[in-house]
Amino acid sequence: MQLNVEGLSADKREVISSITERQKIDVICSEETHVDVDKTNRFSIAGFDLLAYSLHAKYVRDNISDAHHVGSSVCYDVIRIGSYHVAKIYKPPSENWGTTNTLPVLPHPSLLVGDFNSHHPDWRYQEPEEDCEMLQDWASGNDYHLIYDSNQRGTFHSARWKRDYSPDLCWVSSVNGRPQPASCTVLEDFPQSASTICDPCWSPLTSHERHQQTSTEFQESRLP
Repeated sequence: MQLNVEGLSADKREVISSITERQKIDVICSEETHVDVDKTNRFSIAGFDLLAYSLHAKYVRDNISDAHHVGSSVCYDVIRIGSYHVAKIYKPPSENWGTTNTLPVLPHPSLLVGDFNSHHPDWRYQEPEEDCEMLQDWASGNDYHLIYDSNQRGTFHSARWKRDYSPDLCWVSSVNGRPQPASCTVLEDFPQSASTICDPCWSPLTSHERHQQTSTEFQESRLP
């Protein structure tokens, strides 16, 4: 599960724990926790171990033993669970893909998920950014496939423009043009502050902008 928490409070940790139980989540990739790295008690989520934290936090189920942190850079953290590599991506909207903000090329099977902040009509934006062409060149050059369903709502709602966008993307590795079988589902709204947490049935958010969490499911690969 990938989500932008915009501040990891105790109430939000309880909400995340509830969602992971309902959705049968094994890995959590969160961003914008806004928690100092030395305040470990503020990272705890019931049923999960904190595997890596640099700018953001990555968790795995506490009953998964074959998992570890592989490495980090300015815009990503990589973890490995069994034979699967998972990279959590975050590029600030004011920055571009380039020498500093680079994307990893990981062994197959691998998954890159997060807030890419790159605009392109292929994922709900009206006009492509020049910066986004670099992202697509990276994907095509390294045999990565975008998991995106235009029938689902966006992962971010802007009250200013009164529409959904999808800055949160999911890319999977491929072999000979055949992508790793996977699916990505946009879940319910995620609260931005404790005052918007009502009950498990969920109420509409009252803040100007809201994020939804996304869930990605890997299937066992049958590729050679």
